[in-house]
Amino acid sequence: TQARLQQQYSSFYLHFIAAWQTALQGKDQRQAVAAINQEIENIRLAWRLAVAQQDVQAVDEATAALSLFLYMRSWFREGLTLFSHAASQLAEIALPAVLGKLMAYQGWFAFLLGEQAQAERLLQQSVELLQTGGEAEAMTYALNYLAVVQYVQGDYLLGWTTCQKALAIGETDRLSYSQAISNNILSQIAYLQQQYEVALAHSQTSLRLEKALGNRWSMGFSLVNLGRVAYALGDYATAQARYEESLEIRQEMGDARGQGLAHLYLGDTAVASQNYPAAERHYQRSLAIFRQIGD
Repeated sequence: TQARLQQQYSSFYLHFIAAWQTALQGKDQRQAVAAINQEIENIRLAWRLAVAQQDVQAVDEATAALSLFLYMRSWFREGLTLFSHAASQLAEIALPAVLGKLMAYQGWFAFLLGEQAQAERLLQQSVELLQTGGEAEAMTYALNYLAVVQYVQGDYLLGWTTCQKALAIGETDRLSYSQAISNNILSQIAYLQQQYEVALAHSQTSLRLEKALGNRWSMGFSLVNLGRVAYALGDYATAQARYEESLEIRQEMGDARGQGLAHLYLGDTAVASQNYPAAERHYQRSLAIFRQIGD
């Protein structure tokens, strides 16, 4: 029957993307991104069919890999659309832990599109739902990105506390990638409070974890954070070198948002070095990218 064929189709392609999850976080991530990219039309259709058929297991299996892929490609609008639709359609039948995961990804994409209040509400709900039998990795995701929303809104202490909870779970469960994310976030909070030694230590820890994983995409965040500390300390040459390393990785990965951030910070170092034409070029490029992706 048609329903059976559709179920087999959606199951096949959602299993396909789920199988790339570990590779997306490690040394084979370029290969993983390319493979998923090639089948993205099938994966999109498979996701919609699985949601329509209320195949919670297939949806749940694919969520982590799909959300990371969309984040790496800066496809935030699509991420918000896919995950909000799945969360609303499966709200009545999915286990709290599954719904919590969908809401966490939905919340992070909402934040990346500037919807801070919506993001905070969704991530808070996600943390509450994940306390009922949720996986450690899902809980660290929700806590890490809730911490980002909190510190961006100016509550550094609350963001720090939330992120420390994520880091503790990541360390207990030996989740290297999650620990790298936590350390990157703690670095940013410390930087904003002018605690540059603390920021430097957390950035170095995250970079070490990312190198061990072979996760070049995530290294792009640590390099930017190291650059910002160097910039704050007046070492513009080091800052520029770190930002350029990050930009190279982002271009290699086709990550638009990462490129936008690197250009933004390269603009700052150009201003500090009084190279105003270069600064203008970097800022124009950055602005164009952020407009394009809706950030």
